[in-house]
Amino acid sequence: MSGKPDRTQAKEILNFLNDKTGRRYEPVEANIKPIIARLKEYGPDKLRQMIALKSRKWLKDDDMSQ
Repeated sequence: MSGKPDRTQAKEILNFLNDKTGRRYEPVEANIKPIIARLKEYGPDKLRQMIALKSRKWLKDDDMSQ
């Protein structure tokens, strides 16, 4: 991954998460900070892949969809 993750990247990931899950998480610090941490670990492409995979799996599971 090139460069340090920033709030703009984190907001893009949050929008992607909202799109995949049908949720409306707001770009507040409590949501952005953990995304920035995950961006540092995995990068944006891998993070999007994980969100897509887990949302497909979890949205079909009654317990996890909560």
